[in-house]
Amino acid sequence: MTQREQLLAIVAPLAKCPEDAEKYADHLTELLDVVDAAKISPEYARAAEQQDWALAVHLLAGHYRTRVEKRTPGLRAKGSYVNSIADDALVGKVRVINIDWTFPDGEEDFLFDPTAIKGPRNNEWLWQFNRHGAWYHLGRTYYDLRDEKYAVEFRSQLLKWIAQTDIPENYNGAGSAWRTIECGLRLLGSWQVTFDGFRTSPTIEDAVLLLMIASMHRQTMHLLRHNTREGWRMGNWLLMEMNGVYTFSALYPELSDSGEHRRFAARRIVEEMQKQVLPDGMQYELSPDYHSVVSGCAVNFCELSKELGYEEDGGGELSELIHRMAHAMVLLSTPAFTQPRTNDCFTLPTTSYT
Repeated sequence: MTQREQLLAIVAPLAKCPEDAEKYADHLTELLDVVDAAKISPEYARAAEQQDWALAVHLLAGHYRTRVEKRTPGLRAKGSYVNSIADDALVGKVRVINIDWTFPDGEEDFLFDPTAIKGPRNNEWLWQFNRHGAWYHLGRTYYDLRDEKYAVEFRSQLLKWIAQTDIPENYNGAGSAWRTIECGLRLLGSWQVTFDGFRTSPTIEDAVLLLMIASMHRQTMHLLRHNTREGWRMGNWLLMEMNGVYTFSALYPELSDSGEHRRFAARRIVEEMQKQVLPDGMQYELSPDYHSVVSGCAVNFCELSKELGYEEDGGGELSELIHRMAHAMVLLSTPAFTQPRTNDCFTLPTTSYT
């Protein structure tokens, strides 16, 4: 059997239709093409050389299930969570931008926007739904309680998302699950926590675990293809996007292109921080919210590069800028110790910067 035939046989039990199986096989092909066999095991290298892809998939998933995870606290499944949000996900109940929706039959539709029928139309609902904020709570609830019902729900949502959401031509337009800011946020947060939470679950088959990594790699490639945009999206958006690329590439060094992608993202983060932070410490979009996003991305980058031993990536160069940004927020603080709601901003406590 060819590799394609073997992979289709592996994913067939996961797919609801032949088209879904083709998409899953595409993802696995892309992943297997960039795995550095020498970083997995001699057994994996032998299986790949012999074109035994069922064994290779099993061994590769086993590597990720058992490897020692070095992560910063925000990327770990062990952490704070809201159990009710995870329980709501089990029945299709979600809240996005303070708008509640319950999906019929409890099955999420990642391309559905309830504001299109309820009004007023707000494209942010679908975009932010695809940040998968509820997945934090699914992953951490499962990690704490080890109740497989949460793994069953996550498995269903992950497979549905991969099958349903192709990259549209207008990827940053209304109705897209592949807006670049969402890709960055998934890669630097929700998908990392859920991967750590569910990687040892017996509910998550080997192929499903690898499909998640394959999708993260595809999202990384999407961001790298679109990282030179001009205009307003170069500000806090770019920091989130490159932070996502850096996080994924740093955490999955077994992929042959991860080192190149990690170093590229690190350079962009350092360069952009040096461009975007003004002499007085303010981020140049002059929004306390965006300021918080950018400083948070810088801190995440510095902490992760240090935790994983990538000091050469330049995290140390940002220490002075980060301190200057925090000082600027103290100076800007209102008497109530909140930030003024200038530009696109909600009420932020000054303590979030200190």
